[in-house]
Amino acid sequence: MSKLDKFQLGNVKYSVIEDPTRDTIKFFIDNPKKQKTPKSLYKFYPLDFFSVDAFTNNYFFSSHPFLLNDKYDCYEGLIDYSRADLNFYLNHFITKSRFPKDKIIQLYNSGQKIVLDRTLSELSHIRLFTRIGLISLTETYLNPRMWAYYSQNKGFTLKVKTGLLPETYLGPFPINYTKNLQMIDILKYSTSLCILYQTNIKDCIWKTEKEWRYLTNNSSGNFHPFYDQKDIKSRYSYYDNNAIQEVILGYSFIDPSEIDYDKRSQDFDIINLDLQTDKTVMELKLKVLSYITDNNIKCSQIIKYRSKFKLGKKKIGIQKIEPKIFKIYNPFKFIID
Repeated sequence: MSKLDKFQLGNVKYSVIEDPTRDTIKFFIDNPKKQKTPKSLYKFYPLDFFSVDAFTNNYFFSSHPFLLNDKYDCYEGLIDYSRADLNFYLNHFITKSRFPKDKIIQLYNSGQKIVLDRTLSELSHIRLFTRIGLISLTETYLNPRMWAYYSQNKGFTLKVKTGLLPETYLGPFPINYTKNLQMIDILKYSTSLCILYQTNIKDCIWKTEKEWRYLTNNSSGNFHPFYDQKDIKSRYSYYDNNAIQEVILGYSFIDPSEIDYDKRSQDFDIINLDLQTDKTVMELKLKVLSYITDNNIKCSQIIKYRSKFKLGKKKIGIQKIEPKIFKIYNPFKFIID
């Protein structure tokens, strides 16, 4: 028989339906401010090996919380163990760790219960998130802060069709930004509901990111950034290439040193990657541009409006004319307002 568990923080309602007979769990978040799932979301990437590999091989990296920039994102301290009794600790520590029984009893009876709380929350966090991963996307692609933080303006952003992502991705769920982070009682609510809440709540200082998040669960996953990185590929969450609707290049993706000024015209630029002195950067850009042209992916580039003091984007066409030489149509340098 299915079991419903639910929790509410402010106007946001969390619910989980577990069916032990079918070994299924369904997550739901009712956020009045975000009633409809966007048809498209955006994924920011810096120009580095890991990002380019993910893009050209059609996967998202399902991040571990320790790799997130917000240190209170998925924070283990959000889970409240304050009502736990000795039997609860004995059951969880003995079955899920090698913590000695006599030490548990000693700490509990000596008034050091807080040590048990913190230790258990940390161990549970480590155990759960070796399998559970997070894929973060956003509603916006014109936020200058996002380009600076996550792409250094030299990277790129993918416009993703949410309807074409795999059903194994749980979500997307709109992040609940709040002024006051609050704990959830592990004794009152199921572990699944606690995880849903823990992965969805963030301080309102991050609200400009307008994040939507997918959860992934690999039952055989065994990745932790500090303890074991041998199984890092268990974090690769693959998708169909058709899910990528557009690639948006950062304002500084193309460096002026890469432009062949003798061959440019009013209609196009000639980008010669052999002119790039940093060979690593050259190889990364070659992979990105080649993948775009080989797969005929729609492409744009970020522009700066001179008098509006905000970002925009301009559709561009890319044609590979030699292995490391590309023709870029509708170059953004001619945009004025």
